[in-house]
Amino acid sequence: MGLPKAYANVAEMVSAPEIDIVTVTVKVAHHLEIVKAAIRSGQTGLLRMALGNGLAEAEELAAVARAKGVLA
Repeated sequence: MGLPKAYANVAEMVSAPEIDIVTVTVKVAHHLEIVKAAIRSGQTGLLRMALGNGLAEAEELAAVARAKGVLA
C-alpha cells in the first residue's frame, strides 16, 4: 500500500516517537482500550464516534486524559 511504516499492535504504535495524534475509527466497544493506551502515552486521541461505550467509560477516559493533560 506504500505506507511508510506499519505497527504490529496499538502499544507499539502509541509508543512510537513519530506519532503525536491517534485517530480511533474502530467500533465503540474497542475505544476504551485504544484511547487509554494513546492517552497514557501522551497522545491526543480523536474519535469518530462516542468517547466510550456508555457514560462510565466516557468518564474514565476523560479522567485519564485530564490526569495526563492531553486532549481526548
